[in-house]
Amino acid sequence: MKDRVKEGVDNGIEPSQIAIIARRWDLLDKERALLEKKAGIPTNALQGKEISLVRNLVTQLLLQELESSPDTILPSDKSVKSRFEEFFIKIKRDLAEPTVKRLIKIAEIIDTERGYGNENLAQPIVTSEIITSIYEFNDNPEHSIDPDAVVVTTCHSVKGLEFKHVILLADGFSHQSHEIEQERRLFYVAMTRAKEKLLLTYTRPSKFVTETDPNNYPVENNIGIIPPQLIFYYDMTPKDVYLGFEATKSSQDIIMKLKEGDLIDLRATLKDNWKVCYNNQIIGLLSRKAVTDLTGKNINTNSFKFKPGEVTVRNIYRHIESNEITGEITDEWYVVIPRISVCR
Repeated sequence: MKDRVKEGVDNGIEPSQIAIIARRWDLLDKERALLEKKAGIPTNALQGKEISLVRNLVTQLLLQELESSPDTILPSDKSVKSRFEEFFIKIKRDLAEPTVKRLIKIAEIIDTERGYGNENLAQPIVTSEIITSIYEFNDNPEHSIDPDAVVVTTCHSVKGLEFKHVILLADGFSHQSHEIEQERRLFYVAMTRAKEKLLLTYTRPSKFVTETDPNNYPVENNIGIIPPQLIFYYDMTPKDVYLGFEATKSSQDIIMKLKEGDLIDLRATLKDNWKVCYNNQIIGLLSRKAVTDLTGKNINTNSFKFKPGEVTVRNIYRHIESNEITGEITDEWYVVIPRISVCR
């Protein structure tokens, strides 16, 4: 499959116009790891449990800058995009950082809506309106699409979206009699996300594949293909990290300088856990949930050692503690949320 994706990218298809769709998220782990580790093509997961945009360090820094002068008016000949880019450069953030790219994309949408670039339509905009727009875009997964990354998602999460090329993994759909009609509809929804090209691929026989016309939809039979010995992809969330870890609180200077994609490490502790490290400095600890998940993938603290490049920063997350009665924020700090990608 990675060869098919690479072929599309090499032929000029924008990576974000290629989507790999599966019935379940766990079926996508192997494909993500192979694409990123073997083909060097980044992936972007569209899922409902994404980390909130406004809880990200980069977004918080931008909001603080904007909120310092909410009544400032951006003239019609000045773009929101250029204002964002100037700020990110000033604070030395990489413009290729995923959250930075997402915020710049939001800025482009705001500019389009205000008619920027058209002398007859362009309107000035108040900074407070820009702030409001960021919050409005906060939970919209479509605006989290990275133009340089192949989209990976499930049949449920892809509803309403379309892509030039779609690769649909036919494994994982239930053929039970009481579920088959619902599963068939879901399969159809995924198929119809393709605007130009659809590829069906499977590793075990599929009733839904046999029901399609092979003259219209190419089918790739991967039965018997042996993948690398260990493939594992894990996009962690705040639930996978011990948010109140003291070493995290005392490492804020280090954490706030990290960028998404920076190399970090997971090292086993003496108490059957994994500590998050950067340059040999402990900056975090995984939760028991994450340890259990990793153990279920045969990644055990007593026998497994992560190699350089297998663990990176997925997100710098703002953790907030507040008064239960008043809702007033009593404390806050930033936490590194890791991403694991293993392909051996």
